[in-house]
Amino acid sequence: SNIPPRLNHIVIAESVIDALSYHQLKPTENTLYVSIGGALAMEQIECIKSLKNNTSNTVQLISAVDNDKEGLKYNAKLVAALEPDKLTIDKPISKDYNEDLQKLNPV
Repeated sequence: SNIPPRLNHIVIAESVIDALSYHQLKPTENTLYVSIGGALAMEQIECIKSLKNNTSNTVQLISAVDNDKEGLKYNAKLVAALEPDKLTIDKPISKDYNEDLQKLNPV
C-alpha cells in the first residue's frame, strides 16, 4: 500500500488478499500494508527494517501471516530479525485473514 503521511503501523501479510482482508477486519489509520508474496527473504526483512527506520521510532510492526506451519516459520524469522518488543504477532482464527473475512461475510 501507499505509505501514509504519518506511519504508526506496518502490517506484514503473506499475500495481497490477506493484507486487504486484514484491513477490512481490523482497519487502522496510518498503516502500511506489506505483502511478502508467500516467501520471506532477507531482502524483504531488510526492506521492512528500512521502512521502519526511515519513519518514526514508534512504528509498531504487526505480523499477520497465515496460521499454519509456514506462518510459524515466518514469525520466527521476523522475531529473530526485528526488534521483538516492536513486533506484534496477530494470528488469524482460520488459516489466513481472507478465510476469516469469508466466514464473517459469506457470499
